[in-house]
Amino acid sequence: MASNIVYQTLKDNEKPWDVEENGPFPCSRDDAWLGNGFYFWDYHIQLAHWWGKKSYGTNEYMICEAYCNINPNGCWDLHNEGKHREEFILALNLLIKSKIAGEDEITVAQVIEYTKKKGFFKYEAIRVHGINSATVNNKSDVGARLLFNQDLPAYFDLYPAIQLCLLKRTSLSLCNYTVVWPEHHREDYVF
Repeated sequence: MASNIVYQTLKDNEKPWDVEENGPFPCSRDDAWLGNGFYFWDYHIQLAHWWGKKSYGTNEYMICEAYCNINPNGCWDLHNEGKHREEFILALNLLIKSKIAGEDEITVAQVIEYTKKKGFFKYEAIRVHGINSATVNNKSDVGARLLFNQDLPAYFDLYPAIQLCLLKRTSLSLCNYTVVWPEHHREDYVF
């Protein structure tokens, strides 16, 4: 099974050895898109840098790299697996039917929590592409779009903002959790 490279962005605590020993770290935000878990950016380190600058400020963050095995049995892959999207749509429709008219708009996290509450969530991770979540400035930036045709709005997303949320620290056989940025952290404690 092929390993996928993933990146976690954290506030820089100036203790890379501690981060590597105790990571990955769970998201503690109330507005976490996919619920509670350990969040990673799929493949593109540029997304981890974008999030670091947006969340913590320039040079106030660190990035950790890890590897995991994204597979359809362990990961509810709402990005790549059509069958998984159908499961999500079914859960969404059940949630809509169970809600009282006039309630707030339903969110992705609410659907995920509903599947867990009802006992039909069978995965150890969730993967999703957050459309329009990254800022678009130019063709070299994260969120950059390259048109297929100048006359149409359709585009190719150069750095799709694909997030992976592990429900446990060791989900999907996560391994080799290492600080990779800023560079000086790696040099500070390598013997």
